[in-house]
Amino acid sequence: VLLSDGNPDNERATIQEAKQAKDRDILIVSLSIEDAYLKLLKDISHIVQEHRTKLDWRSLVACPEIVLPRVPRGGQCRDFLLVVDGSDSVMRHKETIRLYLANTALRYQLVDNAIGVNVYGTDSQVQAADTRIRLQVNKFTLASKIRIELVFPKSGGTGADIAVVQSVGMLNDNLRNRSSALILIIDGSTLNPQATRQAIVDARARGYLVIIIRVGSALSDSELLLISAGDSLNVHSVDSFTDLFSVNFDNSTCNQGPCLLNPFTCTAPRVFNQNACLCACPNSCSNVTTHNENCECVCPSACPPGKRQGQRCDCFCPNTCRNGTTQTLDCNCVPCAYNCTEGQIQDGLCKCQCKNQCPLHLTRSDKDCACLCPDGQLPDSSGSCVISPDCSSLLSCPESRSPVRVNGVCQCVCFPDLCPSNAYTTAQC
Repeated sequence: VLLSDGNPDNERATIQEAKQAKDRDILIVSLSIEDAYLKLLKDISHIVQEHRTKLDWRSLVACPEIVLPRVPRGGQCRDFLLVVDGSDSVMRHKETIRLYLANTALRYQLVDNAIGVNVYGTDSQVQAADTRIRLQVNKFTLASKIRIELVFPKSGGTGADIAVVQSVGMLNDNLRNRSSALILIIDGSTLNPQATRQAIVDARARGYLVIIIRVGSALSDSELLLISAGDSLNVHSVDSFTDLFSVNFDNSTCNQGPCLLNPFTCTAPRVFNQNACLCACPNSCSNVTTHNENCECVCPSACPPGKRQGQRCDCFCPNTCRNGTTQTLDCNCVPCAYNCTEGQIQDGLCKCQCKNQCPLHLTRSDKDCACLCPDGQLPDSSGSCVISPDCSSLLSCPESRSPVRVNGVCQCVCFPDLCPSNAYTTAQC
């Protein structure tokens, strides 16, 4: 706890010492007095506050109000992998997370299931191997590795889809031939919600139970509903990382052989699923929709006012705007900001288009909407395009100029024209 009332003698050395402290998992709490150098304090501190404000130690150490008891001996529990979001917000509470992971491992010390850990970053496939601990039965060894060896990635934890795929691979490598689960702990939006949803759906299709624990409110309800693919029974939400100690997922991970869930507790439209030992919707939804409480396949989020929702959950305007107007984000039609030249009209995107349609044998000039013959051809008296003779047979030019066809007309031009753009050619070229 640092009390500071001004600038240090050596700012650079202070920052360097703070970095070394952070690398050793030492948190700095700065209490500012009078004219403290707040910018520096914010750079080096976990928390900065006025010195007369009472410290909330719960934000610094894990002091959970509720800690679940050990799972009783003889319980039949799934093997499971704890998959943890390694975002910057989690890094500020990584010692609480570390203590929670170790505590969870020791809660299962009396049963013979295997537990592992995967703390993921933006791309879990390229991060260090010590951010993962393979599944193992000895919970004391696992807890020791969590406390001493487990490293948190420094790339931020947004690549949840890749982490789920990688975690499924870790479960596939587990050769114990027992049912397994994946417990995803996440506190913010994912890099690709749709890909995360698909990864979770694929994991369930392989027979793995997926449990999601949301920490805080940064991950919206709509995205949580999307990535969970409608399985609200295996979704938990807590306010803080300290509250993780109170999350009880034992009913989902234990007593799986035989399933102790009474099938008659499932209420319509949900039905009993023996393999997953839960009440589930009887139907499946497409990749872009998810189940609601009534097992209807719905889009994960509603469209803004004025727009309609398509079959692919895309939002579109039901109306079209007349020429000369354009559509706003709320589907209103407003006049275009500029006018087109004579002979052109504006479409619904305020682009200038030619009104006339040229015959098939003519090409149109978008500049003035004129219908022209293709290069090398000229219109005859009937309006048909015919191959034009060489200009040298039609036009006699001075020695300094050459007969060249320009826009269908033979002209005497300087050839080659070597004048720069800010100069003009004389009669003698």
